[in-house]
Amino acid sequence: MTHRKLHKNNKTATGLDRWSRLHKFVLDIESWGKEVPYTQRKVMIAEALNTCTYHRYLKVIGYLITVRKVFLIIETQDYRLEDALRLFYECIADSIHHYLREERELDQERCEEYQEIEEKHIAHHDLFKRYPFDNEYLLKLIIGQEIDLLYYSPYLAKLKDQIHDYNYCSALDYRGAKSPVTITKLSEF
Repeated sequence: MTHRKLHKNNKTATGLDRWSRLHKFVLDIESWGKEVPYTQRKVMIAEALNTCTYHRYLKVIGYLITVRKVFLIIETQDYRLEDALRLFYECIADSIHHYLREERELDQERCEEYQEIEEKHIAHHDLFKRYPFDNEYLLKLIIGQEIDLLYYSPYLAKLKDQIHDYNYCSALDYRGAKSPVTITKLSEF
């Protein structure tokens, strides 16, 4: 039995042990986000995450897709994080390519502009900047954990309201509904 299977079957593993196997980061959407409408970006990102999950490059434990950022808590399975992210970026680049091709066919006047945008983002893979995910409140909320403070925090109250309103967030799955991205709940982890 591998270390991974032993660890997975260990019911008394501490939360720290679980968290040490996870990657937590924020992807800041680069300039391609200005060229692709928000509703389309959300779909592209969700489909790319589902593709990576389907092909077992990663498990999504928690996520939140906002206008300019993607908050992720993932576990890479049999691949290094960089390899899993490369597949994710390739899926996004393909989606941008298809979207811009369709737009180009609809709007011949902007054909050169779309070609320029497409070459810039797909050729250079300047899709996201990655940062550490260090907001503990947000992290807990998107994986369905309650946060009870001894005092009232207006920041936390606002954050809870915002999370409740997002359709592209794993908090939906943790509340019993179904979000657009296939996740592995922390309790199944």
